[in-house]
Amino acid sequence: MGELIQRMSTQTRSCLEQEIAEKPNAAIADAINAAYRLLSESVVYDGISMSDRAVLLGDDEPYIQVKLIANSDELDLDEEDGIWVNCPVHEDELKAVAEQLGVGSYRDLEMGDVCAIVEKTTIDMLCDAISSFDEINELARAMKEHGVIRELGKYKAILEFENCFDVEEAAELAGKLDDYDFF
Repeated sequence: MGELIQRMSTQTRSCLEQEIAEKPNAAIADAINAAYRLLSESVVYDGISMSDRAVLLGDDEPYIQVKLIANSDELDLDEEDGIWVNCPVHEDELKAVAEQLGVGSYRDLEMGDVCAIVEKTTIDMLCDAISSFDEINELARAMKEHGVIRELGKYKAILEFENCFDVEEAAELAGKLDDYDFF
């Protein structure tokens, strides 16, 4: 992209800037396409072939998603029969999930797959330290409460810097973003 911009005239750069500014939620692929188009060269990215487009997450996005599975010998269920929940989740919603899966309490549910807004390696390391769904839900609650989504890069860097493998520490660090300088 930098090479393309360097080959542009000042006027063409202004056109590129205007085109990107006018496109809502413009992604890198959109900028690259516009640059090639303005230079009258063939388009490299068609926008469809890029499986992961950059998106801006909102404050209401789930911080962690967990697939809950019924932990019951009486029920003939496997991992595919689980239900995904967005964390943080309220106890009323957990009761409804437990009912759907045919168990008496959400405490009879176990965690299956987990995905989060932080890297898979980070969440996997934290999940190794998680002994209950309540801990992961509390981590998501702390992340949401402290607006981690607005400073996600900084939060990830802090987790790595502190070599954090503990869920309680990760939740505590979510509230200490202002204590760190991020470059």
